[in-house]
Amino acid sequence: MKKKVLKRVCSTAMGALMFVCLPLSTFAREIDVSSQIGQLSIDLAGETEDLILTGTNTLNGSVELKTVPGTDKIVILRNLSMDTSEITDGNDYRAALSITGNGNVIIELDGTNSLKSSSQRAGLLKKDGGTLTIKDDNETSGSLFAEGGEIYPGIGGDMAIVIDGGTINAIGGKGAAGIGGALFQPANVTINGGTITATGGENGAGIGGGYFGFGNITINDGTITAIGGNGGAGIGGSGIIGSSRFDGAVVTINGGTVTAFSEGGGAGIGGHTNSNGSVITISKDATVYAAGGSSTTLETYNYCEGAAIGEGGAQDHKGTDTGLNISGLYTTGSVTTFAAGTTLEEIKANSVNGVTVRGTVPDPNEVKEPETTDDETDKGTPGNEQPPKEEPPVYTERSCIADVNVAALIEAALKADSSAKEITIEFDDNICLTPDLLKDLFADSRVSKNCLFTYKGKRYVLRINAVNTSSVAYAEGFEALSKERDGMAGFLRAAQIFENLNVTLNVIDN
Repeated sequence: MKKKVLKRVCSTAMGALMFVCLPLSTFAREIDVSSQIGQLSIDLAGETEDLILTGTNTLNGSVELKTVPGTDKIVILRNLSMDTSEITDGNDYRAALSITGNGNVIIELDGTNSLKSSSQRAGLLKKDGGTLTIKDDNETSGSLFAEGGEIYPGIGGDMAIVIDGGTINAIGGKGAAGIGGALFQPANVTINGGTITATGGENGAGIGGGYFGFGNITINDGTITAIGGNGGAGIGGSGIIGSSRFDGAVVTINGGTVTAFSEGGGAGIGGHTNSNGSVITISKDATVYAAGGSSTTLETYNYCEGAAIGEGGAQDHKGTDTGLNISGLYTTGSVTTFAAGTTLEEIKANSVNGVTVRGTVPDPNEVKEPETTDDETDKGTPGNEQPPKEEPPVYTERSCIADVNVAALIEAALKADSSAKEITIEFDDNICLTPDLLKDLFADSRVSKNCLFTYKGKRYVLRINAVNTSSVAYAEGFEALSKERDGMAGFLRAAQIFENLNVTLNVIDN
């Protein structure tokens, strides 16, 4: 997130005019809500800088942020804790933090934040339209716990929700989603990243629609755990109690690791009890785990178990696996479904068997291992056989050694020979390459680097020439590295990942 800065230039005269530039500063208005009684209303149209909300309120105080169409305001939650759940006046329904009007608001999470609301209000409520975006973009990591009262979600309302990062735990009240809609409300939720846990109340989806509410959910990345309440889907829409049926949801998962299940009757991904099914697309490199809820009783109606992906359970039959499209799923992606009633603990402990389907579309970002060949035509004529071609070994081992100060090594080499166009760096045999270490090797374009190391008794040199750190190949290389186990690679693996950056690997003759 970009912060606004102001440069101040001061001058003094002592025979000559000197200019002193002060350090860059970030300006924002900070409000401590600790002593707030009742609702504090803030008109964001009148705020010229970012707004910071902070403090712990134990007085049932709340905050309303008013927006207007055509505006995008940034509000920072910095160790904010508000709880209106003890309000006893039945006419005083208050969300801990509500955003009204048709303007867009970006919430930046700094530190530990908690929003818990009274009956019939969301923990973090956005009303009247516009988009609520939640981020954790700056240098201060942030988290948010949000819990809604009866019929309202932890995070939601009648608008669009976009989550771009952060650690978020959202719990919905009875009839509401953890993240998404309230009673009778649809949900439009997009998740682009973050570590998200969302739990729906009875008849509410973990992520999606509230009771009687349709869901439109898109997940592009992140680590997502979605738990549907009794009768609700893990991710999806709502249903209806009784003999009538209701549409499920439109769910699109393009990436990330997603675990979704229902506590009873609903689908893991798809519909609430008594739903007509859903439209579900899982594509690209998504990794999905799903389990439907076991049979359940809601009010006076009994429902059969829900499908892992598809329909929720009905009164006269189990939910069926319908509406799933994995035609765009990469070979690096997978969908694993479990028997109805499987719990999150069982899935995490890998104590139950599921059915896994992998994609068939080649992943354009996958780094392939070197191919070997046993082509008889390469062996030459009898008596004049050609020596076998030596393929570079595949790195399969790692250690935790990664605390090499590459920048210091480069400076030491240049100090010894300031005219050097290339330098040699000797690495420990067990070195691992972290993103930071690799970025240091790529960053200094003054010289080429010859990285010497030993692997299984053989000596190798990894040569890194000047690279364009703003290129697509550079970004793709580090994206591929992030998918390696523990985010590390050996030198041999690094050569494969960054081969498009003029990185070469050769055996040194002993």
